[in-house]
Amino acid sequence: MTITDPNCCDEGNIGFRFGIWPDIFQINFNELNGGYPKTGQYFGIDYAFDLTHIQRELVKSTNQVLIDNSDSTAETELFVNNDGERITLIFCNMKLRNGDVINGKVSVIIPAN
Repeated sequence: MTITDPNCCDEGNIGFRFGIWPDIFQINFNELNGGYPKTGQYFGIDYAFDLTHIQRELVKSTNQVLIDNSDSTAETELFVNNDGERITLIFCNMKLRNGDVINGKVSVIIPAN
């Protein structure tokens, strides 16, 4: 898994990319100050983060996650474990919009500043 900086349409300040083509997944988080997601449960949103001027800052760090820019659903649940050294994303029967289901976990070391 690699850490990414999603630039498209300001959709999330931090992202994670993993998988092998054609099954490559991009997981984006909309965190304050581009920080790493905290330990906890995150919920999917449809299509994109709210990017209106007023809402842009209000929705940060509200435990929202965007899968592959349009593949998450409101029922999507993702678990994050951030121990300060490593980020682990845990998928439990996560159903994507196209019907695919993801199970398992992926981790990446948080780079030193």
